[in-house]
Amino acid sequence: MYNLFVSGNENDWNGVPFIVHRSRCVSRSEYTDPGVADRLGDLSAGQVRELCSLPCIFAYEKGCGKDPKFGVLRGIKGRSGRRLQIEYTLIPCEPFATADDLESHSSLLDIGGWELGRTHWAVKDVDLALELGRMGIALPGWATRKHRTVDIRQHQFEVALSFPGEQRGYVERVADELERLLGENTCFYDRYYESQLAQPSLDMLLQEIYGERSSLVVVFVCRDYDKKAWCGIEWEKIRERRVVGDKREIMYVRLDSGDVAGMTRLDGYVDARERSPQDVARLIVERVEVADRSNQK
Repeated sequence: MYNLFVSGNENDWNGVPFIVHRSRCVSRSEYTDPGVADRLGDLSAGQVRELCSLPCIFAYEKGCGKDPKFGVLRGIKGRSGRRLQIEYTLIPCEPFATADDLESHSSLLDIGGWELGRTHWAVKDVDLALELGRMGIALPGWATRKHRTVDIRQHQFEVALSFPGEQRGYVERVADELERLLGENTCFYDRYYESQLAQPSLDMLLQEIYGERSSLVVVFVCRDYDKKAWCGIEWEKIRERRVVGDKREIMYVRLDSGDVAGMTRLDGYVDARERSPQDVARLIVERVEVADRSNQK
């Protein structure tokens, strides 16, 4: 899926927050598929986290005559008069789709016939990287699934992410942003290395990665974590690392009010409930940079 933002102001999409009426956001009546609108249209904290995990096209109404831009959603804030303030980050992507591309390939991108004539925010059930690829447009590497060549049986990662599958949409955007900021093959995120994870004794490989071959382990704390067998396998090594290793090599990111067995009220965490995946990724990068400087002394 992807977010499509359309503005009738030719001065928008310059990094300044975008203000739009709530009624024009992720609604059945605003060019969003009914199923998607029903699932994400309430814009609850969890839904916003998922929306922040999607790539974005920031377009203009036809009358502006300006080409769209690419980026990510960072979060939303309520304003008076049922308005929303949209926080976003533009990301360089050259070349990107033009205004003519959006119109001529509207069916591929699920853009309605009159949609580019109205200011609104829609969510499209479309693989943006795939469809733009058909048009000869490549998104930045972090936003696509690239071929991975490192051998994860030996590779040392900067960061390893431990999370339950229910939170994949949010965590995947964190992983993509980490790779954009830190570089390719710096972050262990399972979908990056699916072919190499299809092997016997996977539990031992994962425990090596989370126990020894990652400089920082990030645990996404939530009510679903303890329910998952694979999280339990990872957590076993992470707890061992906490006891016999350096506590600075473990970082907690809280996604909801649930706890993970073994944590205490004295454990600090980043509260992601009101933070975008990009903000969380930047905090993780800060932690990695501090650790790197400490190791160099």
